[in-house]
Parts: sequence; C-alpha cells; structure tokens
Amino acid sequence: MSSSLSGKITLSVPHFPGHRAPSDRWEDVHYNQGFLWVPGCIIFDGLTLSRTYWVEVRCAERFDPAPESLRIISVPFTIDDFAVQVMDDLGGGVTIHGFTNGNYQLVYEGRELTDQELAVMPQNELLEPFIVDDIVREYPELMRLTFIPVEELSDAQILKSDEGLSPPAELVLNRLDDFPEL
Repeated sequence: MSSSLSGKITLSVPHFPGHRAPSDRWEDVHYNQGFLWVPGCIIFDGLTLSRTYWVEVRCAERFDPAPESLRIISVPFTIDDFAVQVMDDLGGGVTIHGFTNGNYQLVYEGRELTDQELAVMPQNELLEPFIVDDIVREYPELMRLTFIPVEELSDAQILKSDEGLSPPAELVLNRLDDFPEL
C-alpha cells in the first residue's frame, strides 16, 4: 500500500469504521508524539508530510528493530475480531485477516526505502524518489508495523525519536469519551 496526502496511516479493528476514525482531531500533542491513539484505532504520522510510503505489516514473537529506522513508536493494541484494517489517507485500505484475538504491542518503524528495495518493488509512480537537479532529495518511506502478542498491554513508548518529534513527558492515549462524535 502506498499513499501521499498527509503521510498518515490508520490501523483499526473492523468494528471501528474508517469513516469514524478521528483523523481530523489531531492536536499539537499528537503531532509532537507522532501518533493519535484511541481504543481500537491508532493513526501514525509519517516522517514527513510530502513523502509517499510503503507499508509492511508483520507479526513477530519479539521486536528486533532495524538499525536504519529513524523513528520507532510502540503502542498497545487489542484485536477482538481476528482482523485489522489498514487505511491510507486517500481512502484506500485493506483488511488483514488471520490474527489471533488478544493483546499486542504494535510497533511502528519509519525509515527511507533504499535504491535496492525500490528496484525489487512493483512499479508505482508514488514510489519514485523525489529528484531535483539530478540529485535525490527524498526517498519514499517504509512504514513497518509489527504486531507482537503480549499477555498485558504495555504503555505507549517512543523507542527512537527523530527531529520531527518533540513528545510530551507523558504520551497521550485518548479515551473514546474524548471524541463524543465517534
């Protein structure tokens, strides 16, 4: 999946309809921490607004960060319908089935794709590097989303920060009550 409007990616459980995701409710604190979380829905902010991205979703027993990741954020996530919806900000998306119901540590990793990775990906004009005067100025982003099964939900954490983040001392996890229209 690739997209390029605002650089955000939304994950939700199927009974949390996409049209109700609080994508228009971002406040400064959400931009500063790189995500907006409510039970059943998480929206991650990409590394830049203008960058297109490739999304990779995987499950793992433990987290092994890629050393080249520029941003790593971990949030709690509960799956109760054997599936997860992944939506871009242009209205496209997929539902991934086959998950085990339960609690997960969901880890977002953001970094630039390499020339070698782009060479083996399906042809897509959204995944072309941004070039000015024959110099690559910006590569598309890889958003890797890893689901790690856990017994107990953990707190949200910023495991690696880039210059685009300036998180508060305590990360904000919203309640559904914070958005009564949902």
